[in-house]
Amino acid sequence: MFKYTPLMLLALFACRGGDAPEAEDADDDGFTTLDDCNDTDANVNPGVAESCNGIDDDCDGTIDDSATDGTTFFLDSDGDGFGNPAQTIASCDDVAGYVSDSTDCNDGDADFHPDAVEADCADPNDYNCDGSVGFADADGDGFPACQDCNDDLAAINPAGVESCDSVDNDCDGAVDEAGAANSSTWFVDADSDGFGSVAETSVACEAPTGFVGNADDCNDASAAAAPGGSEVCDDLDNDCDGQIDEPDAGDAATWYADGDGDTYGNSDVSLVACDAPTGFVSDNTDCNDLDDAVLPGATETCDAIDNNCTGGIDEGFNTTWYVDYDADGYGKNNITVDACTKPNGFSATSDDCDDLDNDIHPGATELCNGLDDDCSVDPGSTETDGDSDGWLACGDDCDDTDGAINPDADEIWYDGDDQDCDGGSDYDQDGDGADRAPEGIDQNDLDASCTDDCSDGSTQDGAGVTCATILAEFPGSPDGQYWVDPDGDGDTSDAVETECDMSYDGGGWTYVAEVYDDTYSPPPPPIGNGTGGTWSEWAEHDWSSDRSYYQSLDFFSLLTASGAEVRRFNTNASGAITRDMVYPNFAYDSVANTTVTGSCNNLTGSACDSSYDWTGYPPNFDGWGRSTNCNTSYGNATWNYHNWASCASDSGLFRFNGSSTARPQLLGSYTSAEFYQGLMVR
Repeated sequence: MFKYTPLMLLALFACRGGDAPEAEDADDDGFTTLDDCNDTDANVNPGVAESCNGIDDDCDGTIDDSATDGTTFFLDSDGDGFGNPAQTIASCDDVAGYVSDSTDCNDGDADFHPDAVEADCADPNDYNCDGSVGFADADGDGFPACQDCNDDLAAINPAGVESCDSVDNDCDGAVDEAGAANSSTWFVDADSDGFGSVAETSVACEAPTGFVGNADDCNDASAAAAPGGSEVCDDLDNDCDGQIDEPDAGDAATWYADGDGDTYGNSDVSLVACDAPTGFVSDNTDCNDLDDAVLPGATETCDAIDNNCTGGIDEGFNTTWYVDYDADGYGKNNITVDACTKPNGFSATSDDCDDLDNDIHPGATELCNGLDDDCSVDPGSTETDGDSDGWLACGDDCDDTDGAINPDADEIWYDGDDQDCDGGSDYDQDGDGADRAPEGIDQNDLDASCTDDCSDGSTQDGAGVTCATILAEFPGSPDGQYWVDPDGDGDTSDAVETECDMSYDGGGWTYVAEVYDDTYSPPPPPIGNGTGGTWSEWAEHDWSSDRSYYQSLDFFSLLTASGAEVRRFNTNASGAITRDMVYPNFAYDSVANTTVTGSCNNLTGSACDSSYDWTGYPPNFDGWGRSTNCNTSYGNATWNYHNWASCASDSGLFRFNGSSTARPQLLGSYTSAEFYQGLMVR
């Protein structure tokens, strides 16, 4: 029910434009009609506590709310008539779902309340909320004491595993019964010798009477047969080793082989056994068990045999025979044998002069070997070694007056002498049947695969295309000077001789130029104008003479026409040769390069510059020179350069004077004592 308060009435009068009533306090309770909801009753005002009396004592618009004398009710969620002490409400009247009792110990289950009955000793729940249960499990094994035969040990309960330990582990009333987890298998011991048999077994914790813990008896019907027993000849396996009456039986006898069946045995072949094996006898006096006619008591005959086993052979027969070691039919008198017939390895003669060589004996053919082949004492006048080189004049020595000439000597080629006596030409070192030029037609006498048409670079006619092609066609070619014809047209009239490095980094490098000055005073001669040093043989580490040579620019362009590796080499401060890659795949455009003219021209941006393809050149490549030497004082040569990376690097390639026949000027560095540099291409 809605009701107006004094303040609401005043507001209503104000909205209507009338005069508000004057505030009064008729009941003298300290609250005027502006706040007092009943100004006729001093016990009703905003300062009074609410009581259960059907009146709005505190003027909050609600009757009997939060009354100080209201009853406390407890939530009964499970409807069992007992409330939850933790969930309460105060009210002047009964509240649905609440009760005045607060003793429920589980308000979520109607089976739990103070009036519940506990009758199952195996149920661990406190149904009557008295703090105790009939269930007890002291050992915590999950079985109540009323069902557990030992509530002090968790391993003992109705679900326990029976073990051989004199305890009823599974609470079935039996102790160590059959089937216990650690039961043993026992074996019957019928002969009571302490060893059992698998004929009958029993599984139990303890051995039953007549059973033992092993099955090692090989014969459980006889106590004389058991492991560890002593073997005797009794047709039993006394020691249970799987053998009966074996040789180690204590009473076994020794028997001897009778191979020839003459009832006399061989003392060298015997065995021990309880019974005589087939082919064996107890006698051991036969001296030849392979012949039944040879035995003790037999008659001796002249047959080189001890027929009667007395230890003597053919007693009474006295022919003398001489040992013949080399079996050539001639003996020597250092060892003799008296016998009625010739023994093997003996002869009736004793005149062999060398009984260790069957080619030497009386009647043999005398050979040219320095030996007395026929035992005639004189080996012959021709069996001599006049030059004492170990080879006889009658044999393979082709000159017995010169000790340096014999089949063991090393041939000295091209001197006209046959030092090794092989009969071959002294001008055919490779053995291909062709003498070297000029004596013959062989252009390469070190390679049997070529004679008059070789491209191994050893001669101008046999010039290779490049050092790389020579190495590919003739593997193993050494470092040195070779003839090359880089245009590859087959006409070697324009071939040139240059240096080939066949070992560095796989070999096959063709030297384009090599400049050397071991005094560094003055510097190497100018090269850009086509002048310079002449060819002289170059050998690494030979600094005794100046050597310089410069192939033509055309030569360089042919080598690099299809792209090639270009390396520059120098000596460093310590004198060692260093090599650096100027360009890994350089292709020289000879047509464009021949158009370069002018003096100290920067080609960048000029018409001439457009004729060059500088794409891909390394940053330190400065065309045909470097700007720092662009003057006329160094060789009086015209310099042209491409302004690449300011052209100030010391790593330029070479220079030339604008002529297609000019020779390249190498750019390198000087050391303190010498100047050496070069350019090689592969």
